[in-house]
Amino acid sequence: MAAALLLTVPAAIFLVCGLVALVALSLTARPDSTLPSEVASARRHGLVTSVLAQVAFVATMGFLIFLATRPSTDGVRPTPLWLGALPLIGAIAALVVLILGELTWPRPRGLRREVNLNPRTLRDLVPRPWARVLLAVGGLTVVVIGLGWWAADPSGHALQRGPHGDIASSGASPFPGSDYGLPQLVTLAVALPLLYGALRLATLRPAVVRSDVATDNRLRAASTVRAIRVMVSALAFTCGGNLFFGGATGVRLYDAGWQQGVFSAATLLGLVLGVAGIGLVLAPAPRLPRTDPADAPGAHTATSA
Repeated sequence: MAAALLLTVPAAIFLVCGLVALVALSLTARPDSTLPSEVASARRHGLVTSVLAQVAFVATMGFLIFLATRPSTDGVRPTPLWLGALPLIGAIAALVVLILGELTWPRPRGLRREVNLNPRTLRDLVPRPWARVLLAVGGLTVVVIGLGWWAADPSGHALQRGPHGDIASSGASPFPGSDYGLPQLVTLAVALPLLYGALRLATLRPAVVRSDVATDNRLRAASTVRAIRVMVSALAFTCGGNLFFGGATGVRLYDAGWQQGVFSAATLLGLVLGVAGIGLVLAPAPRLPRTDPADAPGAHTATSA
């Protein structure tokens, strides 16, 4: 099945690249011996949560691809309509894991605890480049879903009509019409509140004991990036798949002319977005510096008993 194959190949590449990236980041990370034990424990918790979230992302997609491609008793198995929403379904699973990680974040213990009281908002913690990429890729995905819906015929599977009145078949390459666009919009509507919940929990969770303001904010920013990059990657895969399959259908429908050029460009852009999705989900989150950072100006320390 072409759709399943297009999703399986990036998943396999992601696993290999993910292992390489994990080893590289581990070798270049700041040693635990240079950090307070509470900070080192919090960093390990964030790393484990991140790895589990990415495993959930790939495992969910792999399991659903297996369900979609296993042989049927009658030999006929149509492409499931939810297959186009598979990356967003994987993102939902990953965001649930990240939310559980925030809810189980190491909390202060003991009768005497010193923490930094520092007002913070999402605007302070989310890196600007990641916020811009999220808005850009998210907006492009919604526009592409809308265009596919508009260009589909009443069945939602193919372009309306070509120059000679012919209709492109969706059997070899499903066209991202309403049948595939609606599940994508539904899963996107589910994923966005989960993303916001993960970001808010990273903002509101207890401060790490014996961490300065800069270190605590860096750990929080890393949590926000882990949630955003999963979402951005899923959006890139979704948008890329729509462009690839829609463009491939259009190329077969139009033998020549500017229409074929437009659909060829859409096919190429879909492949580029698919590769970008792998790179985005493997992009490193903010890391602790190799040396102790100076305390942020205006930080205050409170003692609770």
